[in-house]
This record gives sequence, structure tokens and C-alpha cells, in this order.
Amino acid sequence: MTACGLVSLKLAGEWASTLLEGLTIDDIVLWLRSNVIVKPDDAAALHRAGVQPDEVGWTYEDRAQMTLAERLYRGWWTVERVVTEVEGRRQR
Repeated sequence: MTACGLVSLKLAGEWASTLLEGLTIDDIVLWLRSNVIVKPDDAAALHRAGVQPDEVGWTYEDRAQMTLAERLYRGWWTVERVVTEVEGRRQR
């Protein structure tokens, strides 16, 4: 099997459960192509909350200078906090 095939199998295994959580193949591809690093389960929860991949790529202006996705991935923020931040930014 080629390296590309192995990567595809790995991604399929990691993201398979999100199909049961309401994401479609197109949704998964959108998250993967977005260049934001999120765990599949977090992407599913964000998707259910109506958050788009480009919205978690926003930086948060403080000393850390990290995106919302990075804060979530590192465990500094919860999905709920990211959703709250996204909703607040939409209203600005």
C-alpha cells in the first residue's frame, strides 16, 4: 500500500465515528481541508453547534496569540467555550 493510502486509512479510521454524529463526507472534507487542527469528536460537536471550520481559525488577541482551534486542541478551552466565543464574534 502506498503512503497516501495509509494516510487515507488512518484518516478514515479517525473520522469514521463522526459520520454517526451527523457529519457528512463533505463536512469531513471541509474540516480536513480547512488547515485547522481539531480532533474529530470536537469537529463533530462544533458542527452540531453550527460552527464552521474557518471560524475556529480566528486568533484570539492575547499573549498566547493562538487560534480558537489551537486552544481547543491543547485542552485549554472546551468546545462550549469556543462556541461561545464564535457566537460573540459573530455579533460584533
